[in-house]
Amino acid sequence: MNLLDKEYAKKEIINLLGDNANNERIKNELALLNDKNYIEILLAKMITDYLNNHNEYYYVRGVYPNLYINYLLGITKIDPTNNNNTLLPYELLFEGSNKDSFRYEINVSINIKDKLLNYLNELVNNTLVMGYYYDDDGNKLEIDYKCLIPLNNDDDLSVNYWKIDESNYVEMNIYGFKECDDINYFINKYGYPKYGIFSDKRINNEIFNTNHIYGTLSESKIFNNILKSVSEDNRSFDTYVSMLGAVSGTNILDYFEDKKIDSKMIHDYPTSREKIYELCMELGKSHEDAIRIAILSKKRISEYDKYYDEWTKLVEGLPEYLIEYLYKIKYVFSLAHLINGAEFDYLEMYYKLTAPDYYEVKLGKYLKIFNKLDKEEIELLTDDLINNHNSNYDNNLRLYLEYKNRA
Repeated sequence: MNLLDKEYAKKEIINLLGDNANNERIKNELALLNDKNYIEILLAKMITDYLNNHNEYYYVRGVYPNLYINYLLGITKIDPTNNNNTLLPYELLFEGSNKDSFRYEINVSINIKDKLLNYLNELVNNTLVMGYYYDDDGNKLEIDYKCLIPLNNDDDLSVNYWKIDESNYVEMNIYGFKECDDINYFINKYGYPKYGIFSDKRINNEIFNTNHIYGTLSESKIFNNILKSVSEDNRSFDTYVSMLGAVSGTNILDYFEDKKIDSKMIHDYPTSREKIYELCMELGKSHEDAIRIAILSKKRISEYDKYYDEWTKLVEGLPEYLIEYLYKIKYVFSLAHLINGAEFDYLEMYYKLTAPDYYEVKLGKYLKIFNKLDKEEIELLTDDLINNHNSNYDNNLRLYLEYKNRA
């Protein structure tokens, strides 16, 4: 078994898909794959199988859940054909800087990352290397999440990562996050929620409360203020996904900050590529044009003249407010990426409400540090939070204050 053999990888993927290989969407996706993509998909399948077999909660970042093949193979967890009536078009994955290579990005716990890398290295016959680059002083610095697997034994790896020929490598980006360690701890100890937490009114109330967002992957003072501005009847999981897109993208936040956020605003100002696609379709654009507009929305149209003529023609007939909004955007995330982040945050809130040791686990060493401070020292630190720069210390102090208030 040679996982880096293109013919073997292709045959294996088709075999794993079984009868699903005859699905119309799957056939369309397969028609767009190059030989190297089959190797990348197969390795992603092996990696995620390993994580699932070890009961590891993880998620695949970016636009990769748009590929139905990934869902059917168990690599990703979002069904792109049945995502709350919002289609996740696979075409978005085959455009942009990574259209020739699938650089999977996977969030895992720090605790399992090294074991996973060792497993991946064994799969590829000990050829795995970590990407690196040189700083301005000539120091060699490892990029600890970039896993590179050469497709040819004679490839020269003694080059700057940013200069390698990506056609000669398979790249997997594996990120270790403490937050994933915490979630896996809670899942292993208390079990995965046995009901639909994403429609739980108690969790919705908790997650939109400006005082109780701290401790999640998405914590920030700005995000708290945005959530606080959402009207009561719109405080839902879907709205949270949209607001996560507003604070994660570039030049989107200005349209939501210091405003009362209602259903019309959420609809009229889409904060993900897929929602841009959906709105353009709703406004009469063809599938192809709506896809292209969604793709160009992450290409900084206002800064690159080479797209301007194409852009101008594509957006003809759209409302002026929408043209202006899309023109100013410098980057917008995929909907699947935002959904994964939101699901993680809702899980976090679930355990905050149900796990007796939640604060002890989240705060770790900081709990002992803060417990040693007297009331006056805590008050001084609390005053300093007004100038919060979102450091770990500040966020842990916020979480500690919440813990003390709830005790």
